[in-house]
Amino acid sequence: EPLLEEARRIARQAPDFAPARAFLGKILLFHGHVQEALAEFEASLALNPDQPAVHLAAGTIALKLNQLDQARQHYAQAVRLDPANSQYRLHLAQSCLRQNHDDEARRVLEEALRLDASLHAAHAMLAGLDAKQNQVQQALEQIKRAIDLVPAQDLNTRVAYVRQRAALLCRINQPEVALAVLRELPPAKQWDPGVMEDLARCWDLMGHPERAAAHYELAVRLDPTNDLAALASARWYLEAGQPQDARRMAEALRRINPRCPDLPELLSRLEQMEKQAAASREEQR
Repeated sequence: EPLLEEARRIARQAPDFAPARAFLGKILLFHGHVQEALAEFEASLALNPDQPAVHLAAGTIALKLNQLDQARQHYAQAVRLDPANSQYRLHLAQSCLRQNHDDEARRVLEEALRLDASLHAAHAMLAGLDAKQNQVQQALEQIKRAIDLVPAQDLNTRVAYVRQRAALLCRINQPEVALAVLRELPPAKQWDPGVMEDLARCWDLMGHPERAAAHYELAVRLDPTNDLAALASARWYLEAGQPQDARRMAEALRRINPRCPDLPELLSRLEQMEKQAAASREEQR
């Protein structure tokens, strides 16, 4: 906080000094004053437009604020000022994709890869673009390159790419392969909420919703406070037509979080299934 006040004082004393306005913008951004930070970056650029890093910062804020034209212009300026910086092209491509300028995004991404063939993010973005254009096999090749290039220590990015690959495999009706791909993730990541959703989708496409339910139930055993897993397990057991197991998990959810907003709807579905099961048994008698 003292640094912010000092930065404001310097900017007031030297309002026409571009680095002072850019510095204040950085401090404001650090403190979460996004709109004010963007104004300072714009003021700095008005004084000296030849600042690619400031264009990048301004473009990133504008993108977050959904000011897409402004973001794209700043990113394009950063590329123009520093054409050898492949990262600037990644940001420009991202803004193009947000505006559905797909052809331009592809061109920019290919330029970035010509500058730096190790850009895993560029391959991942191309995979998303190919998938959008129903070129699924090409998308699979791109996301595989991204996975191969991502550093081993960047586990979160690797997980995101693996999930993207699994989704593409499910899209072409290969849930067994998608499941195997997800199972290659480290054991600890098998319990990430997003990964569990993907695993459940694979099992469902394979005709085994009960396996999805069992996986979520095991997650609850590992973390007895995991109300979302209990809810998901109960729902998947309902999907599998196993009301007794669903009842067990619904009761577990009630113990964990009796105020869960989804609990009444879950219990209503469960009671309906139990009534249908009882009626069916009565008919058989």
